Amino acid sequence: MIAAVIRSIAIGVMLAGFGLSATAEAASSSRGLMVPLKASEARDATVAEEVELYGSSHALVIGIDNYTNGWPRLSNAIADARAVADELRRKGFGVTLKTDLKASELEQVFKAFFIDKGAAPDARLFVWYAGHGHTENGEGFLIPADAPRPEAGRRFKFKALPMRRFGEYVRLAESKHAFAVFDSCFSGTVFDSARALPPAAVTRATTLPVRQFLTSGDAGQTVSDDGTFRKLFIRALRGEERADANGDGFVTASEMGLFLSDRLTNLTRSKQTPRYGKLRDMEWDRGDFVFALRRPAPSRPAPASTPATSPPPTATVDKETVFWQSIQGSNNIADFEDYLSRFPNGIFAGVAVRRVDTLRRQKSAAITPPAGPASGISLSRSWSGRYFYGKNNRQSVPFELDLKQEGTTITGRITEPRTFGNPTSNELYATIFGSIESDGSVRFTKTYDGTAGVSHSVEYVGLLQGSGERREISGTWRIKRTSGPFTMRPR
Repeated sequence: MIAAVIRSIAIGVMLAGFGLSATAEAASSSRGLMVPLKASEARDATVAEEVELYGSSHALVIGIDNYTNGWPRLSNAIADARAVADELRRKGFGVTLKTDLKASELEQVFKAFFIDKGAAPDARLFVWYAGHGHTENGEGFLIPADAPRPEAGRRFKFKALPMRRFGEYVRLAESKHAFAVFDSCFSGTVFDSARALPPAAVTRATTLPVRQFLTSGDAGQTVSDDGTFRKLFIRALRGEERADANGDGFVTASEMGLFLSDRLTNLTRSKQTPRYGKLRDMEWDRGDFVFALRRPAPSRPAPASTPATSPPPTATVDKETVFWQSIQGSNNIADFEDYLSRFPNGIFAGVAVRRVDTLRRQKSAAITPPAGPASGISLSRSWSGRYFYGKNNRQSVPFELDLKQEGTTITGRITEPRTFGNPTSNELYATIFGSIESDGSVRFTKTYDGTAGVSHSVEYVGLLQGSGERREISGTWRIKRTSGPFTMRPR
């Protein structure tokens, strides 16, 4: 079985308060976590107090590769589970690792974990489930090793674990915090998906009860069993990725959700779009699960005798967060383009690009008739354009594009002066492939042909406006976490 076989569900559940029998837990002891609480979410807010947010930390990590009743075998679910378990131990969690669980075992493990470990109000728990999952009539299911395919009807429902039941188990824990991560395509049966910006600081509100969930894909999407989601998750825990949106040294579940959603959506070109949110219950949707980027100390640290003498190294991230908070509800394209010019590799760059795209579509729909095949407009001709980059997008590169449209498909060839690559040529050449939609939106991928050693790809998203010789396509180009505006007109 190839490594890219669909993993319908891999769930990492970080739940403050899951229960498992003490005999099943690994020998390593669990640790608590001390956190400073800010007086408010304001950037310059002072620390009001330091509290022991968690008295102990427990994790249940599950991986299922060996399916025996019709589901494809997986290649990396168990390997991912082991890697996550190792990282959690380094973070001070007591870890229980389970593999290839059958239906009766899976349900009992979850139930015991939430009840036993969840008996302590100040505990936090993590559960990582890696394996198949399925959505049937809007209901999500976890698939144990011996479950049949959905076509088996009642036999499938007898074996598969409904997410509603999982939600019941989460509620059995008395611990305040719980966070579940699903590395799979999955529907939010028991939680509400959210795109809100994480709180700007850890405050007293963070300590309120919560049950949180994160999936690596949405219902109906294909999620590859290649370890990418796990790698990004672990990097975020280590501080190797910019998941800590406010730069305070802690990663909350909300920050983790925002980071993985933007990062994986970009890497997969929106084929895999993680979703995150909180339990649909007013008693369990108020706080936020917290990870420390540094391993927590085993006991309460002594109060500092002198104030810090150097400023925090994350002021730039704080400025970015404050700027984003000031524009996130705006309907002005210029606000988001300003953000992208100031922070081209920013935490919210992916969201900003999509927001610009949406606003351009809305603007076009209001002032121009739909473009594309339905209106008889063809893009087949030569175009001159320019893309912008650098600080405040002050630098630019001109290009010439010979474009051909067949139906909704567009292809073509771009020529531009060489501004990077080796000096074997004065020009760079690239092919494009993309589409135009009925609302006038234009999307294409520009792939350099290897001239001067340049062969990477760049994504372009724009909007066709105007008519005749006054037509113009303008929008945003993006490569990895770098982006900028572009514009092109008929030549």
